[in-house]
Amino acid sequence: MIRRIVFGLLLAVNLFVLGTSLTPQSVSAASADACTTDGSADNFLSFPPWYRYLEPEWDGTECKISFDFTKPADYSAILLAILEIILRVGGIVAVVGIVYGGFQYITSVGEPDKAASGRTTIINSLVGMFIAMLASVIVRLIGRTL
Repeated sequence: MIRRIVFGLLLAVNLFVLGTSLTPQSVSAASADACTTDGSADNFLSFPPWYRYLEPEWDGTECKISFDFTKPADYSAILLAILEIILRVGGIVAVVGIVYGGFQYITSVGEPDKAASGRTTIINSLVGMFIAMLASVIVRLIGRTL
């Protein structure tokens, strides 16, 4: 019963994340309104840039990110962005763990110990992926409110 609830919750969260990541990004001309660090369409594997939560400045022609060494808020913003990158890497590692556990399970060929080990690896990877996704959402919410 609890496994079904956990599985349903993980499936719902994954579908939500997949749905939000596949929505098209709006494209606009270079202007002061478009001067944001929120877009991630240009990033590798949609990892956020390290300067994601810093306030950009419009100088009339382009968007510039400035880092002030005297503001502690800039340090926390950069640390939150780096933490978000690390959590996304953790999610990718969890997917690799699921694939590895599936390979263990498939190649167990009637050995119950190997099959149990594969199932355990898959379950642990799913829990790890859920924790990484939830933590990434929390970090993103905190970063936006700074």
